[in-house]
Amino acid sequence: MRKEDHLLALGLGMEFCLIMLIGTYAGYLLDRKFDTSPLCILLGVVGSFAIGLYILVKTALNYGKKLDEQNKGIKK
Repeated sequence: MRKEDHLLALGLGMEFCLIMLIGTYAGYLLDRKFDTSPLCILLGVVGSFAIGLYILVKTALNYGKKLDEQNKGIKK
């Protein structure tokens, strides 16, 4: 693997973790404000997981297309 591949994987992992932390913390704050424990924290976790997974898959597919284009240029 190239250095760019490692950096992309690291960036995606950190982005996913950050999204999860923000969603979980937002749910926690809403639970404290409205006294709805654990409803909002669960919604925050599920929602942030879905958003993070969407971004992860979207970025991976775009990177795969980019690699395919590069490989086609090499083979010619």
